Order: sequence, then C-alpha cells, then structure tokens
Amino acid sequence: RLAVSENPAVPVEVLRALATDQNWEVRLAVTQNPAVPVDVLRILATDGNEYVRGAVGSAEAEKEPASREGVSGFDDDARDLLDLFDCLDDLDSVNVPTESDGDLP
Repeated sequence: RLAVSENPAVPVEVLRALATDQNWEVRLAVTQNPAVPVDVLRILATDGNEYVRGAVGSAEAEKEPASREGVSGFDDDARDLLDLFDCLDDLDSVNVPTESDGDLP
C-alpha cells in the first residue's frame, strides 16, 4: 500500500481510500503524492498523526502557487477563468477612491 500511495499515476479514487489507511506512513505518502487532490489534503489536515498533519501544510503550499500549465483536465478557457479569479482576488487590496472619500470631482 505504501508503494501505491507514492505512485503519481495511481487514480484519485485509490488515493482517497489510502487517505484513511490505518498505517500513518501510507497516509503520509498520500500527502506527498503530486496527484493528491486538495479535498483529500483537507481531510488529512485533521489526521490523528502529527507527521501527517504537518506534511499536509507543505503539500498545500506546493499546490497553491503551482502553475496551471500541464494540469490534466484544464482547457485554455478554464485556465483563463482561473487566472481571472486570481486577478480579482488581488483587487481586494486596491484602494479605489469614491465620491464619499471626497477624492472624485
């Protein structure tokens, strides 16, 4: 089971099952698998083993800034939409003057 959990070609359904394995080393290996989806990492973030929980933080940090290039299942339109959402998130920190601020003519 440990070797399977380390294999990046293993189907996501298998990783989901291995995320509940009784052996903490198997669950730890699941966190380090590049194919593990974020929802499985969220489940493992509450794992009873501190090593597994710690590995989840590292795995999520690696996934978040990762480029969407080469991600299977993403076409150009979907990638463009995700990039747009990222830009919109950045706008939250922009200070735009309004009439109530007295900054507009």
